[in-house]
Amino acid sequence: MALNRRNTPLPKFGDRFDPTVNGAIFGGSTLALALGLTPEEAAAAAQPKPEKMYPQKGDRILLIRGDHKNQLLRPEMLELGAKPAEGFPLDPKTEILRRKNPANRMLVMRLDEAEMDPSTRARSADGVLVYSALCPVCGCQKLAWTPATPSLGCMCSQPVAELADAQIDTPVVRRLPMTALGLDDEGFIVAADNFTSHQLVNVAA
Repeated sequence: MALNRRNTPLPKFGDRFDPTVNGAIFGGSTLALALGLTPEEAAAAAQPKPEKMYPQKGDRILLIRGDHKNQLLRPEMLELGAKPAEGFPLDPKTEILRRKNPANRMLVMRLDEAEMDPSTRARSADGVLVYSALCPVCGCQKLAWTPATPSLGCMCSQPVAELADAQIDTPVVRRLPMTALGLDDEGFIVAADNFTSHQLVNVAA
């Protein structure tokens, strides 16, 4: 792992997002000594606030734009192949919307499962896919939708990621983080896991 100026290990490509990195796990011992806490108490104190946490298993998705604004996402709300809607993960138990983390701004869409590669299909629910709207290269939220491919590309650094299969238009690109999905007992789309990593993908020329 790379080190920052404080010699704290930083997540490398291939790691999952972990909100405890640089906090509960790596900084816990220092915090415990400073405050007289046990490592377990320090880890709990360093946890981010719920509205800043990455998607948690069982979180539903509240749409913030489009025809179904302010509604919880169900598969039938999305037209097959249409422009992505936007949303944030929401804890159904506490009704806390996790919108204080910019990576949690989600692009949600519905594609034909028959055209997805196996790894993408495994993370979909009834054809619904969810990606972070945050560009993994420059950190902007200006991703452009190309329906013919279909793909999402950053307008500033221009990485292009195919969404239905593993093909990439550029030689080296960081894949957009996505989260595996499922359906709960009431038919709502829910997160089945945290975001995947910002993984470097190398495509042979």
